[in-house]
Amino acid sequence: MLATTDFTFRSAEDIDAAVDVLAGRGADSVVTLAPADHFHPGYLYEVDGDGCATALVDQSADNPGRQSLPPLYVRVGAIYAIKRETLRQNSLYGEDVRSYAMGRRQALNIDEPLDWEFAEFLMEKQAPFKGNTVYSLLWRKQNDRAK
Repeated sequence: MLATTDFTFRSAEDIDAAVDVLAGRGADSVVTLAPADHFHPGYLYEVDGDGCATALVDQSADNPGRQSLPPLYVRVGAIYAIKRETLRQNSLYGEDVRSYAMGRRQALNIDEPLDWEFAEFLMEKQAPFKGNTVYSLLWRKQNDRAK
């Protein structure tokens, strides 16, 4: 099990669920995924050195709105559940990789200052959700100090 540290809103329940998928499905590993949403390949472009943009997916046909595209997911790395045998084969994934889909909130990855500011916004503006997340523990600690 690898639960990386930069996912503030990942919960103990998320970790338990990923382990349940690993144990229940006989998979070699489980990776956490989140909806690709705004980063769907149907809207991605490659830009060359001259600034020329080329769509990664053919845009010649009628291109539906983003909401009409088939759902795709991106690996977020919040949790990796891996069988010992898979690790002994020098692999993090193995042949049978299963998914545990997380919501956008739980998948919030803090890589840069803007991510941190967004996490602070969520902590300040949103009611705490149940569970043992870093967020809920910080919220409780902050409110205990205020008393």
